[in-house]
Amino acid sequence: MFAAITLAAWPGRADSVPQPAKSGLGGVEANDPEPVNIARGKSYTLDPAPNYSYCTDENDLTQLTDGEYSQGYFWVQKGTVGWLAIKKVAITIDLQQVEPIGGLSFNTAAGRAGVEWPAAVMIFTSEDGADFYYAGDLVEMCGRDGAPPAEGYAVHRYATNKLATKGRYIRLIFIIMGNYGPFCDEIEIYRGPDSLLAKPAAGMRAGDIKKFCFAKLIWRLMSRDAAMVREKAVRMGISPERQNAIEKKLARLEQSAGTADYDFITNAAHRAITPLDNIHAEILKVNARLLRESGFPPLFAWHNNRWDPLAAVETPIQPPAGPPHLLVEMMDNEYRAEVLNLMNTSDKPLTALLAIEKLPGGDNPGMIAVHQVEFVATQEGRMIADPLPPAKRTEKGWLIDLHPGMTRQVWLTFHPAGVKPGVYEGKIIVRPSENPLLVTRIYRWIRGLKSAQTLAVPLTLKIYPFRFPDRPRLSLGMWDYTDKPLYRPNFTEKNVKLAIADMREHFVDTPWAHRSSACWPEKDDFDAEGNLAKPLRTKGFDDWIGDWSGSRNYFIYLAVGTDFAGEPMGTPRFNKMVKSWAAAFAAHAKHMGVDPKQIGFILVDEPGKPEQYRINTIWAAQLKAAVPDFVLFTDASGWEKPNLELEKMLELHDIFCPHLPSYRGMDETKCKILRTTGGKQKTLWYYSAFGPARLFDPYYYHRLQAWHCWRNEAVGMGFWNYWNYYKEPEDTAWNELIPTNRKGMSFGVVYTTADSLVDGKHWEAVREGIEDYEYLAMLRDRIEELRSRGINTPEVEAAARLLKDAAGEVVPGLFEERLRDWSVDKDRSAADRCRVQILKALESIN
Repeated sequence: MFAAITLAAWPGRADSVPQPAKSGLGGVEANDPEPVNIARGKSYTLDPAPNYSYCTDENDLTQLTDGEYSQGYFWVQKGTVGWLAIKKVAITIDLQQVEPIGGLSFNTAAGRAGVEWPAAVMIFTSEDGADFYYAGDLVEMCGRDGAPPAEGYAVHRYATNKLATKGRYIRLIFIIMGNYGPFCDEIEIYRGPDSLLAKPAAGMRAGDIKKFCFAKLIWRLMSRDAAMVREKAVRMGISPERQNAIEKKLARLEQSAGTADYDFITNAAHRAITPLDNIHAEILKVNARLLRESGFPPLFAWHNNRWDPLAAVETPIQPPAGPPHLLVEMMDNEYRAEVLNLMNTSDKPLTALLAIEKLPGGDNPGMIAVHQVEFVATQEGRMIADPLPPAKRTEKGWLIDLHPGMTRQVWLTFHPAGVKPGVYEGKIIVRPSENPLLVTRIYRWIRGLKSAQTLAVPLTLKIYPFRFPDRPRLSLGMWDYTDKPLYRPNFTEKNVKLAIADMREHFVDTPWAHRSSACWPEKDDFDAEGNLAKPLRTKGFDDWIGDWSGSRNYFIYLAVGTDFAGEPMGTPRFNKMVKSWAAAFAAHAKHMGVDPKQIGFILVDEPGKPEQYRINTIWAAQLKAAVPDFVLFTDASGWEKPNLELEKMLELHDIFCPHLPSYRGMDETKCKILRTTGGKQKTLWYYSAFGPARLFDPYYYHRLQAWHCWRNEAVGMGFWNYWNYYKEPEDTAWNELIPTNRKGMSFGVVYTTADSLVDGKHWEAVREGIEDYEYLAMLRDRIEELRSRGINTPEVEAAARLLKDAAGEVVPGLFEERLRDWSVDKDRSAADRCRVQILKALESIN
């Protein structure tokens, strides 16, 4: 998987698609008069130019105001206008004279194949094309009643008749969710009453629109927290007077946020984490005061499922009766995590000391890593609780920063090594760190503020009598390309080394490399007959396998085309050149201790067209003729409609790796290919490559992929990808708010700087999924072993029933795209329930 965008994401069908109404405004009053569209036939500009090939044509500069509405899937209709891998699009319509503006509508489609609805459609008006006024956000104006459906493909018309402004130029700024869109069909602007012409333009003067949109994005992030505080106040049932006071305070803060200068956030070194600034901190303090006045103690702990999404102001509605009781059940030598949520309801920041007692290894044992979860902003305009930076460790424990009114999640990673089986009753002690400043204690005494009390959180650790293997059997590759970090301006020698160590700890046993690491030859390296006449360039390969010594597989993306070192594909000389190089490369690999069976190639990435299949076939034939042990890996699309070229290609390949979110699972067609194509059983892998991956559910999208592998007998999997591929040097997952015209997206699972690397929850979910797969395999092996010895006790039969039903309990059906997003409610406890049942079953038949 080399390209970040998968052709498998293209729907390619236009039948049975709902269409929009051709007149009237969705989401407005039914008795409003029919609006007059003054944009019909008017010219407009597009910035940047449309770039989605399946709908881009020479008429893109007329189709949005021609009055024609498209039929079928928008992204394959030439009558629509669309973009790919663009986060912000500006459309400016020239009405040719100043007009009264009463409303506006925008027709679009989304809900399938990774196409998301816009996060915002910001409306600006201008009389001269230079001085613009902000008239509002069309998405917000539509509100709940005018919102698109929550699930499935739909054509939707965002519309409002509440603008009441004027202008000659109407500029729409689209803030894009996901990697595709917007896909626009028609924009209509509705004439308002002439009385608007005598009034000033409505709305705030925008000045620098780019800067204004950036500030609006920051405002939106803070406003979501403010809205949650308002909702919580209502759910708590506090008095109208207190609700009114909270509303006034939040309204003042939101107004300040809407006009603040956020230039400091654009600093490449800045981390866009909660609180974003002092205004955001004050919004959190309103939450702290609400909790404090509702009977919550100064410091309390609570618990949720570690994979559930978490908001900064999220807490229980009622004061907890006591601290939660944490239970961790696992094997020795594996990794498992649990969380503890802490809240400081005072009006001052607090540093808490977290200590762990009475577990194997003494106080604060080394087998537990403590992380302070951060809320980080995404370029799609959401804050997510994802990065897991290590908490600062002292002799007495770990220091945890607690901002007033912000839930601080503490992520505990358990990795016992050599710990005897048993049940260990420990405690997590959380107390305010000693403050040496007498003035602080006097201040609290004068104000009558209670000091945060010490919390004692029970922690039970149960180690079962099994050892997790050092190398689990499900292979993992993340298309990491640590051999030659192309187009990665913020990658350094130091963080690449950190990344390799980190990937090894997460069971990556199949590193990926570019073709330069396959000792790739040049034109002058061959003689006239096609024999390799010069020594191989081996340094890239040698360095790469040195970094990844001991790996199970070494996979390389060759990115082949219709020639090899200048020789056209398919000629006798081409055939000899490929064989000559392949044989020499295999010989060198053996010399370096790497069996050719460990070396795999992708020839053409995600082939989905007959010509791509044909290129794969011709290359594969020569490679297999030279070195039959080389492994050929394909992530081809088009399996649902096999054709002759595809079948020829598949005959020569060893590993089939479908894109799970697109193919969802194995049907009879794909199973038949695995059984019969080429006369031998093929090996199945899965991969996922949709984005923005950090907005996807780490449980459903990342952890459960391993369960789909088990259910379909796949032996390997991958994700695109380990890193975040950005195009600008200053871009980083720590701060996606930097307003660059980026064309990259956050597909990665880690947060990097030049000299640091921090894991995220999604990456931890991948590791736990691999461990879940191993649990299932261990149970299967034990059952088979006992049955081979004639042992078929009731306990063995119960374990067999559990094994048969387990995957269906955790992944009851095919992959469902509607469940992919983190924000969608779902049960995220099934995998843990099932793995604990497996532990108990293994113990019963041990």
